[in-house]
Amino acid sequence: MNLLDAIILSVVEGVTEFLPVSSTGHMILFQKLLGVEESEAVDAFLVIVQSGAILAVLTVFWPTFLRWARAWLSLLSLGGFLAVRGGATNVSDRVQSVYFALSVVPFALVGYFNKDFIKSLFDVRVVAYALLFGGVFILIDEWFLSRRRSGKERALESFSLMDAFVVGCGQCLALWPGFSRSAATIIFGR
Repeated sequence: MNLLDAIILSVVEGVTEFLPVSSTGHMILFQKLLGVEESEAVDAFLVIVQSGAILAVLTVFWPTFLRWARAWLSLLSLGGFLAVRGGATNVSDRVQSVYFALSVVPFALVGYFNKDFIKSLFDVRVVAYALLFGGVFILIDEWFLSRRRSGKERALESFSLMDAFVVGCGQCLALWPGFSRSAATIIFGR
């Protein structure tokens, strides 16, 4: 991989990361289009180039992550009866942190127990199908399902443990390389 390939793949990552499309899937397609050979170094680059987006999310949501960390400490300290140093957390932070953790569990379990199968899916054709399926899934959600939900929006406070689990199950679609985790989260969250 030369410098121009690295720049193009980095731009593809930057443009697609915060859209409900798979940035990894797009980088895999562009890797193939550019004729970049697969290697451990290229695989490492495709992972490392995403660290900028991860740092951006951590920077923007750092206060939320700190509140959730305090909430977890509070929950772990004698069932949440002790105040956490630095201020006790409110119930909403505790609930949000538990729901967030629960939404990650299905993804982590399915990914862990199917890692060899998932690795076998990193093929440009499989990724292209996932991108196509994801796009169709978004269109169906926007055109058909959103009309059925019109006027039935719920407040975030009404979110339940089952809702968090359903969102987590929806995120499992993102284990298919090329399917966007953010699109799955948005669709199943709606």
